Amino acid sequence: MGLRLCGIAEYFDVLVTLDDVKRPKPDPEGIHAALRALASAPDAAMMVGDSHYDIEAARNAGIPSVAVAWSLKGIDYLQAYSPTYIIHDMRELLAVVGLKSYSEGIAVAKN
Repeated sequence: MGLRLCGIAEYFDVLVTLDDVKRPKPDPEGIHAALRALASAPDAAMMVGDSHYDIEAARNAGIPSVAVAWSLKGIDYLQAYSPTYIIHDMRELLAVVGLKSYSEGIAVAKN
């Protein structure tokens, strides 16, 4: 598994993969499954992704979406799907979730 190879598996409490759902993104089934497994609610969640399927799944689940500007399709492509936020550096996610501001000159864009 890629998360283990990268040494970050310990940072994930729940994984929901394509094998775990009947209806893949943009259906919100996977997001709902993760929320149930975490005993959480949509108002405490957001979807970070690099594809329009991620943005649409978030919208379908009623949660904010965060598009990453380094998507292979490009940020202009993702903007067409109106993500809630766009980040250009993963550290910007800290500001999006309100943990701290990111002050290295890269602004978080809220659509």
